[in-house]
Amino acid sequence: MENNFIKGMILGTLLGDGAFHSLKKKNKGIFIGHSEKQLDYLQYKVNLINNYLSANTAVHKYEFKSGFGYQTRLPFYKFYSKTHHKITHFYNLLCDKDGTKHITKNALEKHFNDVSLAFLFMDDGCKEVCWNRKRTEKKIKSFKISLGGFSLEEVELLNNFIFEKFDLVGKVYLEHNKYPMIRYSTQESRDKLLCIISPYILPSMQYKIVL
Repeated sequence: MENNFIKGMILGTLLGDGAFHSLKKKNKGIFIGHSEKQLDYLQYKVNLINNYLSANTAVHKYEFKSGFGYQTRLPFYKFYSKTHHKITHFYNLLCDKDGTKHITKNALEKHFNDVSLAFLFMDDGCKEVCWNRKRTEKKIKSFKISLGGFSLEEVELLNNFIFEKFDLVGKVYLEHNKYPMIRYSTQESRDKLLCIISPYILPSMQYKIVL
């Protein structure tokens, strides 16, 4: 696949569920974790990253305790990529001297594209549903992308960049007066978002965009 696709996917993932590992080493790697429901999606990203890094790193299964008294054991899948200068490139674009990740203008201008938006949505996006007036059927009232790991100013930077690049109008809100998110509420913005990201949404992730 073309480098623009891979780089766009990696940036979208790092703005979403992805993180860096091996921060004290010269070169960094990517860590990604997903539940069993999203295992196909995780494996798809892993295959892309492995191909990009000429690696063959495997996904590992773990269990975490959940529920009342932590009696339920749920499977969780983790991937730690090999460390590589290609990942260090993204680290240098996104992280400060302390290793804290930020949304930066430089990273967006270099690599954020329609693929990035799609993978960011598959990671941290969802639909918001409501009933019609007669309460006979549900409908999608908005899509949102949760970005609680970043500052309000950084999320506004991303929202403005998306508007300038795609002419896609979103609004930044604070969930619970604390966690930034971007919401697409109008019919026009919902349709345009779907037009941009639908070609890249995996079958296993369609539940995020349809009823």
